[in-house]
Amino acid sequence: MPGFQASRLLTKANVEAAVTEGTTKQLAQANLSAARTLEEFRRIGYLDVGDIFDDDGNLKNVKTCPPEIRAALASVEVVRRISRLVIRPRNGFIK
Repeated sequence: MPGFQASRLLTKANVEAAVTEGTTKQLAQANLSAARTLEEFRRIGYLDVGDIFDDDGNLKNVKTCPPEIRAALASVEVVRRISRLVIRPRNGFIK
């Protein structure tokens, strides 16, 4: 019963401390935090699709778009003109 053994090991202070330390290091190395995750949700949830286009209705160069726009784009397919622009879904981000 691996689950039982793992649960029993976590009751030992040194094992619990080692697991906590390892998890903390992994999150730091991956640059993950609750604040960063919420920021990514904010970028997607509050994107104004109009910001992707210039005043003439042309798609802006992705390299010149702010990070908020680039983070919200799931994909862009270009064939002469825009054939499909996909924004990440907002479902569940903002209620």
